Amino acid sequence: MQSTSIRIQQKTRESLSRLKKHPRESFDDVITRLIDANADDEPLSEETIQAIEKSLKEYREGIYYTHEEILADLGISETTLESGVCETPEEKYPTGKKTKKEKDA
Repeated sequence: MQSTSIRIQQKTRESLSRLKKHPRESFDDVITRLIDANADDEPLSEETIQAIEKSLKEYREGIYYTHEEILADLGISETTLESGVCETPEEKYPTGKKTKKEKDA
């Protein structure tokens, strides 16, 4: 195995030490485990990319519902939401989105 030295801050070294599963685990093993746990090897599908682009376009055009609007339409208060006791409505939220201008009119 080839090795190299890297410069890290003391705080980073301490964080890596705390992440060790056992005292003899190497920093390389800790870093590899963190990368494996957090790296997504599978790229986004074309369908997902298109859905993201469509959503961003709608957002830029003001076509979206605010959190408060959704709660009001569903009849859920902030207090109910914070308590964690919410009933799921039978119908899903309507898909007929309105622009911000249409909502304000």
